[in-house]
Amino acid sequence: MVRPQFIRPNEQTAPTNSFQSEIVDNDGSEEKAIEEFNHITRRLEQYDISLIIFDNISTECPDAVFPNNWISFHHDGKVILYPMMASNRRHERKSSFIDKIAEQFEITDVIDLTHFE
Repeated sequence: MVRPQFIRPNEQTAPTNSFQSEIVDNDGSEEKAIEEFNHITRRLEQYDISLIIFDNISTECPDAVFPNNWISFHHDGKVILYPMMASNRRHERKSSFIDKIAEQFEITDVIDLTHFE
């Protein structure tokens, strides 16, 4: 999971993403997202569900909380990296994510499809 830091509507993806609303400054969205994130992580841990939590350290990655758009992990150990339309979404990709996952799970292959961008 990625902690919701620096979230905001993404000006590069808003024209093609019907889930985004008009960009509003200081509307409290980030604080609400952090509160919800903390609540769900506590609930998952109550049920002994192990989590790996990453921090979004870049103000240029407002959608970092959605890593499922750029990476997927499969039962056979494959990792797939997907192309991203928006250039600021491409900055979300971090090899440290894969390295951290590899500490706890076997990675057999990384399939990189990012050349289709």
